[in-house]
Amino acid sequence: MRPLLFAIVVARLFDCSIAHAQFWTRGPSLIGVGTRVRVGVIEEGPQRSSPFAVPTQRLQGTVHAIAPDTLYLDLSAAASTVAIPREAIRGVMMSTGRPSRLASAMDMGSAGALLFGLFLPSLVPHPERRFGPSWRPAVASAGIGFGAGAIIGALRPYEFWRVAWIPE
Repeated sequence: MRPLLFAIVVARLFDCSIAHAQFWTRGPSLIGVGTRVRVGVIEEGPQRSSPFAVPTQRLQGTVHAIAPDTLYLDLSAAASTVAIPREAIRGVMMSTGRPSRLASAMDMGSAGALLFGLFLPSLVPHPERRFGPSWRPAVASAGIGFGAGAIIGALRPYEFWRVAWIPE
């Protein structure tokens, strides 16, 4: 029974059907009026000394209107609409919303369990004296990491963003 269960788990880990987020199956997303977006705008002024970095500022807001040469954005902190010329736009991302607190807690908890389970046992001096067999420190660290990550994920759910394009 155990070898069969192990084979199923390994097969699911290497199954491509669960990796659908890696492929563009739905095509490009076009933004429209009323869409919540994050826009990267090239900053004016003195350039930085790095040849690799383009100084950009990220603005988050709701699309008010789209003109052939300008994107009008309603910022939450501003009282009026901000006009952004298309030449100054470095990139546009569209919000796909926030997950529930439970989903966010599970995601962050899983990441915390993985990171703590991998790295925390190496920081404990002589873990075999404290925990016994070598797998117990990793399990204890993963539990601590899951708990910490779940608390952070539940208190601060994050927003998902997807690359989008401005219609012509």
